[in-house]
Amino acid sequence: MRFMCTHSVPPGSITRDQVKHMAKAAQTDPVVHGYRSFINLSLGKAVCVIDAPDKLALSAWFRKMELPFDSITPLEYEGEGGMIHEVETREHSHA
Repeated sequence: MRFMCTHSVPPGSITRDQVKHMAKAAQTDPVVHGYRSFINLSLGKAVCVIDAPDKLALSAWFRKMELPFDSITPLEYEGEGGMIHEVETREHSHA
């Protein structure tokens, strides 16, 4: 499943190197797979889109990474450049 996650941390409390570490971890983890992130470190705000088998697995991954989250929302639709399509709901895999 694909999830949109929001994060709020104190401004400036996470460095660019920490973000790079988390992004790499999300690409190599056997359970979650990072898809896309939008981050403003100076304001302490982030939105990320991540594939995971379920919300529980994703929240456990965030706790392991010591990254607080405000919300984890399963996605139904995804859009880019004016084109909208349904998000596939399939089992998570690293194909």
